[in-house]
Amino acid sequence: MAQRYSSQAVIDDVRLKAMVKNGGKLVLVPKVNSLVLIGKIANSDEYVVVSVDEVDKLELRQGTVQLLVNDEGF
Repeated sequence: MAQRYSSQAVIDDVRLKAMVKNGGKLVLVPKVNSLVLIGKIANSDEYVVVSVDEVDKLELRQGTVQLLVNDEGF
């Protein structure tokens, strides 16, 4: 995923969640071309999505339960 940084720069491969590990997770996937606030992860060259203006879909995984919410419902 690439995110605009100012009117010229593009930052590629922005994480949707800060922690990369197995287990439960909640992820907000931003709509294409929506406003997205990103933050740089300390002591790294990686970035993470902090906030989104418009959500394309929400994914929740907890144990064996998976829930996907989008424009079509859940």
